[in-house]
Amino acid sequence: MWERSSGSRRPAARAAWSAPARAPIRSAGRRCAGRWAARCGCRFSSVATSPRGGQPLFASDFRGPVAILIGGEGPGLAPSEVDAADERVTIPMQPPVESLNTAVSAALIVYEARRQRTDGRTV
Repeated sequence: MWERSSGSRRPAARAAWSAPARAPIRSAGRRCAGRWAARCGCRFSSVATSPRGGQPLFASDFRGPVAILIGGEGPGLAPSEVDAADERVTIPMQPPVESLNTAVSAALIVYEARRQRTDGRTV
């Protein structure tokens, strides 16, 4: 598919392919993530997304190792998952918006984490 793309799309494709190498992102279920962390001896804080009652996204600290827990658009995370997290974060939304798509939430949080980690430097 990429071979037939115009030349202007190839740099975007290369950037997308190399993105995981620049940002260590993993997707895993709750049990799998816990086993992975125990196996590698990882120490990190956990941040659960919540539609209400969390610390505002831009006031949260994402500079250290962090596991970000994001639920589905409708039901969100289970209350037990939110309660088990070290921190709760809420993405500010204006009425009538009640929830964000999971991918949008993830993109906003990862962008904010990257912004904090680069401290304003261009990457």
